[in-house]
Amino acid sequence: MGQVAAGVAVVGAVGYGIYKLVTSSKGPEHAPSSRRARSPSPDMSSRRGGYTSADIDHARSLGEEAGAQREIRAQRQRDAAAAHAKEFYPKPVWLRTAGQINIAITGLTGAGKSSLINALRRLRPNDPEAAPTGTVETTMAPTCWTLKVQAAANCFVVVNFWHLPGAGTPAFPREIYIQKMGLRHFDSVVLVSSTRFTETEMLINQHLLKFQVQTVMVRTKVDQDVDNELDKGIDEDAALTKIRADLLRRTGIREAFLVSSKPRFWQSFDMNALGQRLMAECLAARGVPGAHGVAQVLNTIRG
Repeated sequence: MGQVAAGVAVVGAVGYGIYKLVTSSKGPEHAPSSRRARSPSPDMSSRRGGYTSADIDHARSLGEEAGAQREIRAQRQRDAAAAHAKEFYPKPVWLRTAGQINIAITGLTGAGKSSLINALRRLRPNDPEAAPTGTVETTMAPTCWTLKVQAAANCFVVVNFWHLPGAGTPAFPREIYIQKMGLRHFDSVVLVSSTRFTETEMLINQHLLKFQVQTVMVRTKVDQDVDNELDKGIDEDAALTKIRADLLRRTGIREAFLVSSKPRFWQSFDMNALGQRLMAECLAARGVPGAHGVAQVLNTIRG
C-alpha cells in the first residue's frame, strides 16, 4: 500500500506540473480566475521600465551630486598642482611679464645663442646694443635684450629675448635648470643647437610641452653644413632637405628651423619663418586672435 500511495503522489505532482506549464503558456485568459491579470494601479502607471518617477528623480539627484563632488576634487587637485608649481617652479624675480613678451633662448654652451639674438634683433656683432658673442659661455646669468616692434602709430610691442646660461653645465645642471631659469613662465622657449640636439634639449622640450609652454627647435650655423655639402656636389636645396630630414629623424620632433645668424644670411634659410613663428606663438599665448596673421604683419613692419 505504501508503494501505491507513493506512486500516486508522484503522478499527481507530475500532472500538476504539466497543468501549470499548459495554463501559463496559454496566457491569462486560460489561467484560473485567481491568476487573471489585474488593471494597473495608479502607482504602476507612473513606472518606466519598473522604476517610478520618484526613483528616476532620486537617481538624477545622486548623479548631479556625484558630478559636483568630482568637480570639487578636480579643483582641489588643480589648486594643489598650482601651489606645487608656485613653490617648486616660482616665477623669477627678474622676469617682467606685464605688457611684455618674453622669449627664452637656451641651449648648450657654444650653440650660438647670442648670435641668434642679435640676428633676430637685426644687429651686427659690433653694434653697441648687440649681445656679446664668443666661443665660450659668455653668459653666467639671465640677460635681457629688448626689441621694440612698432605695430601702429605710437604703439609698440615690447619683446624681451632672454639669453640664458647654457644648460647641462656644472653651474647649471639640467636636473634643476628648468626650475632655476623659470622656463615655465616664458611665452616661448627657443632651444638652440649648432649640431645635433642632445638629451638635455630633448628633456627640456618634453617637460615644457607637458605644461603647454611653446617651444621652438632651432639649428644654427647651417651655412657651414650647406658649404660642406656643396663641396660634395650637393646643391643648397638638397643639402637643407638632407639636414632637416636627418635632424627630425634623430630627434623625433615634427619641426625645426635651420638658420645662420651671419648678417648676409638674415634673409636666407628659415630666419624669417622663425621670426614669424616666435611672434605668432607669443601673441597666441597672450590670447591675441588671428595671431599668425598679426605676426606676419609685425615681421613685415620690422623689416
